[in-house]
Amino acid sequence: MQKVIDQPKFQEELKKISKSHKRKLEDVQKEAVACIAELYATQDPLANMATLKGFEYMMSKAYEDKIDVDPQEIKKLMKLMRKNSVAFILTHKTYLDTVVLINTLSSYGIPIPYFFGGINLAMPGVKQLGKNSGLIFLRRSFQDDPVYKASLRHYISYLIGSGDHLTWNIEGTRSRTGKIIYPKMGILKYIMEGEQESSRDIKYVPVSIVYDLIPDVKEMTEEGKGRGKRSEDLAEFANYIKKLGHQYGRAAIRFGDPVDATAHRDAIIPDNEEQSYADKNTLPRFAFELIHKANTITPVTTVSLVCNVLLNNFALTKKEIEANVIKLMNYIEQRKEDVLLDRGNKIGVTVQKALNLLLSAHIIQKSKAGRKTQYSLASNEYLSATYYANMSSGHLYHRAFIELALVKIKDDKSPDRIIHFWEEIMRLRNLFKF
Repeated sequence: MQKVIDQPKFQEELKKISKSHKRKLEDVQKEAVACIAELYATQDPLANMATLKGFEYMMSKAYEDKIDVDPQEIKKLMKLMRKNSVAFILTHKTYLDTVVLINTLSSYGIPIPYFFGGINLAMPGVKQLGKNSGLIFLRRSFQDDPVYKASLRHYISYLIGSGDHLTWNIEGTRSRTGKIIYPKMGILKYIMEGEQESSRDIKYVPVSIVYDLIPDVKEMTEEGKGRGKRSEDLAEFANYIKKLGHQYGRAAIRFGDPVDATAHRDAIIPDNEEQSYADKNTLPRFAFELIHKANTITPVTTVSLVCNVLLNNFALTKKEIEANVIKLMNYIEQRKEDVLLDRGNKIGVTVQKALNLLLSAHIIQKSKAGRKTQYSLASNEYLSATYYANMSSGHLYHRAFIELALVKIKDDKSPDRIIHFWEEIMRLRNLFKF
């Protein structure tokens, strides 16, 4: 830790803060030492082993043993990480996202990244294990604290310069809808600033993780309706582990190609987030590019497609669901190959597995209509079904926009009919991009 504190660039920055805020240098340095001590994390082999065992236990309680991963992406990632520091940009659906990433990397012998968590998670027992396993605890708010901001920027710069890797959830909070949400600029801003101060570059790799079912969905849909978020403490963590004792199907992870940050290296990076949405700033554009890339590589589960089908039909037989799912699969595969998790598998088997999972979660119900068995959504589970359907929406919105735009111009006989079509497409794009 002392090596981090003694860096000449950091000491120069502290002198500037001392001068501009008219404070004694000794006081500023003392505060900086406390900030670095609070942020400082390491990768201790024993602590990493204990953390990995805990993560493996959590996953084994809820999901199938093997995380679905593309071996070709792993090969590319290994090659990239041999020469560069990597920032893994995670989209956020559940508390297990970082668990899935770290378990996947460790299973292939890939170095584990440092990761970020709120300082509210620095509870007794968790704090020391986390710090020794690469968990950097961050304060929730530090907008008016120049010493803390300088310490965070410098520490990230030190990690990049040391060839270490980083990961965080760019959305800042779990999605309450299943769709990727507006990116937060905070940590991205400090990593970009840290990279500017470092002697090395860092590569930004978008990561998308999906699950057949998610333990958090019912809780998150209730929060989406206005219920307050539960406090994050040891008791809540124990309840979450207990809730994992149910079969939720598969987890799948995909790694995108690195997103080029060259055009954004001179971006104006403001001190507060409100300013970061100004048109003159290219940082939000870079953040949008990252989550757009994550959207395009998001794997598609059959559970998601079944929910899409049942949200558009009151009740269907298994054969009717299969026919509709095949149509969606064909459309998605025409636009993006290799995102379907059940590509090449028998449709009857994969749809039945999806139906069984949804039945066990009480999201759908089964009823007899004469001799036919039909499936429909449970009356109080439309939001849960919408959440899972939205997990594949990134692959379907082009078609939805086209259909809506065609409806808009169906009675348009003017010579500018095609122009009006594209105007409607752009209006929808601007409406839905946030």
